[in-house]
Parts: sequence; C-alpha cells; structure tokens
Amino acid sequence: MKNDGAPRRAPDTDALYRREATRLARFFRRRSGADEPQDLVHDAFVKLLSATRGRPVPERPAAYLQRIACNLLADSGRRAAVRGEMVPLQVDTAAMAYAPEQTHDIEVEDVRRQYRAAVDALPPRTREVFLLHRVDELTYRQIAERLGIGIRTVEWHIAEAQVRIGEALDRP
Repeated sequence: MKNDGAPRRAPDTDALYRREATRLARFFRRRSGADEPQDLVHDAFVKLLSATRGRPVPERPAAYLQRIACNLLADSGRRAAVRGEMVPLQVDTAAMAYAPEQTHDIEVEDVRRQYRAAVDALPPRTREVFLLHRVDELTYRQIAERLGIGIRTVEWHIAEAQVRIGEALDRP
C-alpha cells in the first residue's frame, strides 16, 4: 500500500515485537555468538521507536528493524575492535530476512520523506527562495530580481534553509 504523504500511525509495538523478537534473537545469536541476545533485541526496538517518534513510520517496519540490527552488530564490532576484543561478525546476506538492496531502498525513501518534511517546514519566504534555486535552478541574481530582494538576502535564505534542513535530517 502506497503512502499518500500523510504520516502513518506508530507501529503496533507489541504486535511487531511478538512477530520479530524471536527472529532478531536468532539473527543476533548467529552473527555475534551472544548467548543472551535479548539486550540487542531490546536495543533494536528502542532505536526503532526513537527513530519513529514524531516522524512517519517506515513503510516496512520489519525491514527497517533488520537494518537497525545489522547496524547494531557493526557498531558492536567497531567497539570491540577499539577494545582489542575479537567478535565474530558474520553478515550472511543470504540469511537476512530482507536483502541489503531492499533495506537501502527503505532508508533512501525514509530520508526523502524526512527531506520533504524539512523543506515543507521552512518559513514560506525561505522555502520559496530555496525551491527557486534548487528546483527551478535560478541563480541568486535571478531570484533577487524575480522577488525584488537583494542578493545578500537570497544568500541568507539559502543558508538558512540548508541549516534547518540539515538539523532536521540529523535529528534521531
């Protein structure tokens, strides 16, 4: 089902947990050798919930959760490398529930959705200047002439838009 642009409801966390926790535990046990992978499962769900707080829910939360799990393992491996520990980290993409390309596509779509929301949240004049430059590909001079403002003002609006969009995309 395609998203019509409206934010979707938060995932039913209990149902998602019941469906995915056992699979994630097996995934963590196989990849990290953890005897008690429940902490990693818990961390994955915490990251999913914090990533969706106040934002549209990913279209396929199970696939998004799988990507979070892979990232947690990679982070764990990096921390262990810094400490000098050996951690078996085998990412067997054939055994993953979702192909890396699919999770990449999900992440790309999530970033696009966040980007669109950040642009929509810009103040009207800043959004107008930003879109004239980025979408219509007008120069600063052309924008200034069209809107009857100075080039410095155009520069300020573009910089302001970039800062606000960057901040919006950096939020967890």
